[in-house]
Amino acid sequence: MSRFAQRLIACIVAIAVGSLICALPVSATTAKDGGACSKVNDIQLTKKDVLICADYGTKRKWRKLAPLPASTKPASKKCTVNRQCVVGDIGPGGGIIFFVSETAFTAPGTACNTACRYLEAAPNSWNGKTVDPRVIWVADMVQCFQDRSNSPDVNCHGGGVYSSSVGQAASRLANTAIGMGQANTNAILSRQTGVSPVTFAAGLADNLVFGGVADWYLPSKDELYLMSSVLRARGFGGFSVGHYWSSSESHPRYAWTQYFADETSFLSLKGGTNYVRPIRAFG
Repeated sequence: MSRFAQRLIACIVAIAVGSLICALPVSATTAKDGGACSKVNDIQLTKKDVLICADYGTKRKWRKLAPLPASTKPASKKCTVNRQCVVGDIGPGGGIIFFVSETAFTAPGTACNTACRYLEAAPNSWNGKTVDPRVIWVADMVQCFQDRSNSPDVNCHGGGVYSSSVGQAASRLANTAIGMGQANTNAILSRQTGVSPVTFAAGLADNLVFGGVADWYLPSKDELYLMSSVLRARGFGGFSVGHYWSSSESHPRYAWTQYFADETSFLSLKGGTNYVRPIRAFG
């Protein structure tokens, strides 16, 4: 059975259960290394590689997210701000580098802001254990917004973290991109005042102090996808086989998750429990 057929069956099962909505990965049959692309930092998956749309000044081209770490070679080299980092290095925060941008990207709310170059994922020991914790996306509180409204919702499991005054649809479209994880995390935290941070995904990530830094956050949908495609698929990171939360809300009731067994993305009910792995951006 092909991998696509396996994912399709998994999607059908998930939809039948009713707690998940499946989104199969986009085929990248027309994308190739060196080929033209349109949107910087868009990601595409081919049979062999993860491709990133890079800006080369006069043109934009697909490039491999390389050098990719070999599955048999664990991360060992410590990458510092004084040395060029590569995918698979141990980052300044003690995590594993999984994204290297040829040009600076913007990550609102982070210390590197408009001059970010790297993303690192916390190691599997970040929570004091070898297995990532599972929590809900948000606590069920009257601090969120009704769909297409500024009025408070009766609970955050059915209401959005974005108000219509800032454009719910626009915010949900933008919040999936590489670099948006910290801004998403901040938006969620603003709707969860008074809630213990260790009880919900964004709070758990934001609460982390590891490797001498405290700027960890819950990854966006695309950042989480890269973490799975680049690290998990090559045996790095000690991830569990299951769904991991992103910080990207897609609907008042749903947020994006990534299934860490293949490259399938899902929409999961906010009240369900899924795994958490924090990341951080730096320049």
